[in-house]
Amino acid sequence: MDWNSLKQKINPYIEKASPYINTAKEYSKKAVVFAEDQLQTTPLFIKNQAEYDDLLIAKRTIILAYDETDESAEQIRKHSPIWITRAFMDNATLRYISLSECRDLASSLGFV
Repeated sequence: MDWNSLKQKINPYIEKASPYINTAKEYSKKAVVFAEDQLQTTPLFIKNQAEYDDLLIAKRTIILAYDETDESAEQIRKHSPIWITRAFMDNATLRYISLSECRDLASSLGFV
């Protein structure tokens, strides 16, 4: 089959779907903004021993300690939304300890 003829046959369907695709793109942008706002209001980083103790008592907790100046920090930030969603589905809490800001806390908890 000729590629150009296939393209011509599909073109009317693509034109019909185009407004729906654009609407979906707009909604996805709104969803990203909403998720980002929700993350900003959620206390993701543990800053002291009391917060750590409260999390352990409350429910299942996943704690990641990483240095924000490290190369792996970008990968952690990229995967955070997925991990937070999975933790939520498992009825768990995901929190981070920043090694660059709270190295003393991380070392006292055994993360360093």
